[in-house]
Amino acid sequence: MDGNQLVQELIKDLSKIKGLTVTNSEISKKRKVFQLSGKLNGFIYVKAIAGCRHNWGITINTVDKIETRKRPWCVILIYESKQTGYVISYNEYHEKVGKDLWPSAQGDYKISERKSLVETPGFSTVDELVGLLSERLS
Repeated sequence: MDGNQLVQELIKDLSKIKGLTVTNSEISKKRKVFQLSGKLNGFIYVKAIAGCRHNWGITINTVDKIETRKRPWCVILIYESKQTGYVISYNEYHEKVGKDLWPSAQGDYKISERKSLVETPGFSTVDELVGLLSERLS
């Protein structure tokens, strides 16, 4: 399974949650940004790595487009399965960018699992992910 398949599997699972609507957003042509409404409200920007090296790139231009919507948002970084990853709130994103903790190259902030995600909450089930999103999107 590749990263795109992991994203689609996660979105499928989130769409099954009662009271939660997940729609694809026109913000990302690569189908990485989704709008949540109902039980949770805001945007999620989902990046996935299927391999062993846990390195992601958050596209600065995509984040800028999300922020023009004036709604809460989170980045979800998943790895190896649809149920394992990290949730970065918009506040944490700005904090890490402001402190130059993520190197930027080719229009992306480069994030790796160790140093880049210290104190970033992780999840290992979809229910844990929903709990983290509930805290961070409110």
